[in-house]
Amino acid sequence: YDGHVLCIDGRDGSLQWHRRIPYHINNPDLQASLSNITDHPGLELALTVGNDFKWGPRNRPRINLMRNPSVLVLRADGNTAWKASRYDRNNSRGHKTWVHDINNNGYAEVFAIGDSKIHVFDHHGESLSRIELEYTGHPDQIVFGDWSSESPGDEVIYTDGIHAIGIASSTGQILNHHTVTDSLQGHLQDLTFISSSDGPHLLAQNIRAPDAKTILYNQDLNPLWVAQLGYRASMQTTKLLDWTGDGSPEIATGSITNANDAQCS
Repeated sequence: YDGHVLCIDGRDGSLQWHRRIPYHINNPDLQASLSNITDHPGLELALTVGNDFKWGPRNRPRINLMRNPSVLVLRADGNTAWKASRYDRNNSRGHKTWVHDINNNGYAEVFAIGDSKIHVFDHHGESLSRIELEYTGHPDQIVFGDWSSESPGDEVIYTDGIHAIGIASSTGQILNHHTVTDSLQGHLQDLTFISSSDGPHLLAQNIRAPDAKTILYNQDLNPLWVAQLGYRASMQTTKLLDWTGDGSPEIATGSITNANDAQCS
């Protein structure tokens, strides 16, 4: 949060470079923000930064209450590639950036959350498109994949607030929008794109007790099945992995109930 960015050599642990930028950094997940964004050598890192925060009870900025944000893209050597300043003057929802080459031009686009919209920037830092959001509450996840063969490039699949899922084309056109029904609602946070022989699927994770549940959606965003643990739990950080070695992935999720009862499924 205090502006330090470090690049550590994965082979021997040595520090390649260390930069202190004059902003608070708002990214809890750097892996989602790292890709080939510009024509400079190596990968770039896209960060949501700013200094105008509301402060939370734990003596740190509230990550979803930033005003006048900027997107800062750092090159592989730590120098600034570009900065998109104050793209949304009332960004009270966003706390991440994502990068993905949705139009297959060799450069990853940068996705940042604004007030009721997702902003998309090209590899020069220019505004490419905007995806309007219908619900309040910060989107927690954006994933990408070939959801529709009728539109070029990959689609943008995102959580709209905590109760809806949206799918937009590479140009920002909303192709599908699904509000989770009352019986399935929880705090929608994690999405996982799954490519399968019978079309794309989406694994959605609702994390808050007592409504924590995992739902698998088909291409029409109809639920194929719902799984819910039999006790009050908050399931977070869902991953797919072939746990049994049979060639088909299982679902692993951490679950937090209280200080004396932390389990994993």
